[in-house]
Amino acid sequence: MEVEQIYGKALDLGSREFRHGNFSKALKIYARGISIGDTRNKKEGTYKTHKHYSNKYKTLVDCRSACFQKLELFDRALDDSNFLISIDKYGTKGYLRKAKILCLTGNQKAALTTLHYAAKRIQMGMQKYGKQLRVNKKLFGQLLEERSRLAEKLNFIIIANSEGKEHLKRIESKTDFVSIFPLEVISEVIRYLDQKDILSGLTVSHAWNQAFTSLPQALKFPKLVKPISRKRFAKFMQFCNAVFENSCSHRFIDKLEIIPVRNDELSVFSQLSEASIRISHLSLSLRVIDNLKLLKLLDSNDDMRKLFGLLDFFALQMPLVEDQRGISYLLSYLLNCKALMLNLSGTRFSNSSENDNMKMVLPNLKRLYLNMIYPARAQRQDNSGIMRQIFQYVDMPSLVSIDLTDCVVINSDLVKAFNPGLKVLKLRRIPRLTVSSITMVLEDIGCKLESFSFIQDDLEHIVPETMQNMDLSIFENLRVLELEKTYITAVGLTKLLESTHGLLEKVSLASNGQLAFGYGPLSNRLLTTFSILPYHNFVACCPNLVSLSLVQCCNLDDHSISTLSKEIIDQGQPQNLKELDLSYNNLTSRALTFLFNRYSWLKLAILKVNGIYLSEEEVTFLTTRGFCTKIECRPVA
Repeated sequence: MEVEQIYGKALDLGSREFRHGNFSKALKIYARGISIGDTRNKKEGTYKTHKHYSNKYKTLVDCRSACFQKLELFDRALDDSNFLISIDKYGTKGYLRKAKILCLTGNQKAALTTLHYAAKRIQMGMQKYGKQLRVNKKLFGQLLEERSRLAEKLNFIIIANSEGKEHLKRIESKTDFVSIFPLEVISEVIRYLDQKDILSGLTVSHAWNQAFTSLPQALKFPKLVKPISRKRFAKFMQFCNAVFENSCSHRFIDKLEIIPVRNDELSVFSQLSEASIRISHLSLSLRVIDNLKLLKLLDSNDDMRKLFGLLDFFALQMPLVEDQRGISYLLSYLLNCKALMLNLSGTRFSNSSENDNMKMVLPNLKRLYLNMIYPARAQRQDNSGIMRQIFQYVDMPSLVSIDLTDCVVINSDLVKAFNPGLKVLKLRRIPRLTVSSITMVLEDIGCKLESFSFIQDDLEHIVPETMQNMDLSIFENLRVLELEKTYITAVGLTKLLESTHGLLEKVSLASNGQLAFGYGPLSNRLLTTFSILPYHNFVACCPNLVSLSLVQCCNLDDHSISTLSKEIIDQGQPQNLKELDLSYNNLTSRALTFLFNRYSWLKLAILKVNGIYLSEEEVTFLTTRGFCTKIECRPVA
């Protein structure tokens, strides 16, 4: 059988399978036909040169490329189309196939360039060879139509110069904000674009690329994809380098939040450190790299140590391995840090017996946030060793704010972090710690708190706290008070409120077991007649209140709200109250009738009454009358 017959039979059999959707079988037939033909030509010594390839051979190559395309093997399909162009530079099939593949892979600009080059090349061949060059006019017409379609879609026009040579020119859109707005406006728009939007914008036009990469504002607070892979992060690093080079600005990023793909953490972290970019605020979330692995990286990498040493704010979430040096040594690389947020999860214990803790000082640290993350309260572990490392071996003399959650720390260790300049203290579920005990510690230090938030640990014994015989002057500058699950009594709370001298702007009380807001089951069990909160004193102590939250409070019912409303109206305060939360109490819609009666002057921005059923008519009435702008109401299922 002659070679041409082999090609013809392969085309017939392959086309039959292709029409029935059997692309893999068709591919094997086409490839086999090409292979047999090439082998036969070599044996017979008639291996064709490029300009003598037969039309059937070219068609076989195009069909094989089409099969690769259908099977989404785009690299192989592109190779075949390029080969077809190389053996038939004035043919249209190779160019059309290549353009189609490029469009399918999302590279329409390259497809347009390919078709425009093909049109110019074929037209030049027609002028040069005249009738000697045979061109399939139907396919050439399709090529020109596809070029026009892509040009219109991508905002290009085809212009011919005085010599008749065609070239592509981008149409400047009047609605293109890059061309009509000043750089100040463009930089403001860029602030709201995430990494995907910016990287896409770079490919729109040269003007967009030039505008984006000449604005250092684009790197003030870039929003990265979450989670981000090492390839995407590499593209972001390339964009950063382009911005720094074009804008001649310092290699500086103000805020950066990185949540890497689990298996790409080390690669992303290495790219960041090698980029030699100074970052002011860095937020990093790790799931594979723990504190010991991170410490090894810092010990062995100068760039990483430099990156950590220049941070002003560092937020880190990672798994924790407790040993004798992991945390304290890690903190030693953050000497210039002013705010530190640690979210540590899944405590494990190391087999290391090293015990070489050393005293260190973080002189600039002003804010410390430490949260121990556990899947459930029942799975909380003893993390006292980690706490001992932090509070015994790390001196933080400039702390202004401390925020601890689920930390097993004793008073003698915690007090080492306190100083007279402490303004904000938030303690959540700290074992063996109560409002009274922490107040006595603060008395000795002489702090003047401006914000105090305390959530007592569920496992503590019930001991009513009356705050008797205590110097509460530490609260004389207090503006924010939040108490949850404590055992402070009405007497104790009243004394605490009176010590604030009316400066309180926010009060939040939730699930305090010894604090009654009216007569009911709880008040009957309490020993003193002063257990019910005196509303007169409560309102009198809070003239500047902006936010009040009473959630899941004992005996807080419709009658209690009526009494509270009467005191507010009689005393004419607080005039600036904007937020009120009465969720999950024993209330009905009648409580709101008492609260917003005809004498009430309350104008709330937001009212939260979750756990209470309100009809649409009641919600509409409250909002249209101007009593509150927004109502949050989710009935209990």
